[in-house]
Amino acid sequence: MTLDRVRQIRIRNFRTLADVTLDLDGLSVVIGEAGSGKSTLIEACEILRLSTNTEFVSHLIRRHGALGAGLLRFGQEGLALTARIGGAPGAPDIEYSIGLINEGGQTVIEGEKLITFDPKDMVILLRDLSSTEIWEGPGGLAKAAGAHPGRPLLSLYGAQPQPVHPALKRAHTALSQIDVQPPFRVEPIWVADGPTRGVARLPSVLERAERLEPLARNLASAFHSLLTEYGEQHRQETLEIVRLGLGDDVESVMTPVYEAPGSVTLSVKFKQFGVVVPAWSLSDGQIAWLAFVALNRLETRRSLLAFDEPDLHLHPRLLMRLLDLFDRTAQECPVLITTHSDRLLDGLDDPANSVIVCELDNDRATRLRRPNSAILDSWLKRYRGLGEIRAEGHLESVMSVDESSKART
Repeated sequence: MTLDRVRQIRIRNFRTLADVTLDLDGLSVVIGEAGSGKSTLIEACEILRLSTNTEFVSHLIRRHGALGAGLLRFGQEGLALTARIGGAPGAPDIEYSIGLINEGGQTVIEGEKLITFDPKDMVILLRDLSSTEIWEGPGGLAKAAGAHPGRPLLSLYGAQPQPVHPALKRAHTALSQIDVQPPFRVEPIWVADGPTRGVARLPSVLERAERLEPLARNLASAFHSLLTEYGEQHRQETLEIVRLGLGDDVESVMTPVYEAPGSVTLSVKFKQFGVVVPAWSLSDGQIAWLAFVALNRLETRRSLLAFDEPDLHLHPRLLMRLLDLFDRTAQECPVLITTHSDRLLDGLDDPANSVIVCELDNDRATRLRRPNSAILDSWLKRYRGLGEIRAEGHLESVMSVDESSKART
């Protein structure tokens, strides 16, 4: 069944992202210098996901900070995020926007808008600081009760079993299915100095894992589900992918019950000498690879997968296999990743359509550009890939002359 996907995001006045639009299809790889806005793109995806939560603003402040504490672009009072959603059979595209403003030192929702293109633009939800309107049948919009300044109307009307318009449910479902992943926390336990350090190595509560949680904090539970709930063929395929990263010496992955009731831990059994190595004794790269296997093998319902710097902790030889995993996922939903790895760029089959260069203009505003396909093809006759071209200092020579802030596939 084809599900709705996030086809496009637009971000305005979020740190360096003054006004950028990014179309999403297949695998998109964002590169750029530090501070150019790469991670902010990923963070914006997470804020869009949070818009389906009734405690949106309180969660936003706790996790990302208040608008006046670093979220806003300098000199601006508010930011806005928009997601274009589509892909469900027979259903028109829809577009949801939410705006936040700093009012009297408080972060509040300035407005919301939901449009369905059916086939002409039709407003389903409209909100500003003074009024709220929502779809009420063929008559169109009607006034609704006053809205809470920190609670998106989408989180209320979209979560209803029978919403007043199907676009509300579609937007709520698609945004809630955005899967945002920061780098996995795979540090050795002995260097841990905080609640999330090395959390991927720790036991996790034994429960059915429908997704890999951020930081891979439920990695043990995720593998327990992979090994017991998907059938023998899926299990064997998962083990083969594990061996691609950890070596043919892997005999099995195990999730024995931990000392704490209701918890499991993760171990790998190697054929040589029958050695069983617990998660806390595996290398950073081994734990990271297991997390990537779980991320891609769990049958997670996603509208978008966004991952910030997945190449961390991995040996360069594994980057090509990592791309294979992301390519598989990109057949089901858009995948957006950021990277500093030239080796990963060299492994892309279609860098002209996959790579997005993130850079700052003279006003310190982010602009997004793609390589020029024809020019890049000629350079690839002499270089291994776009990564080698960049490493040699020739990236600008293969870029499109278009300097707009819109990156399209």
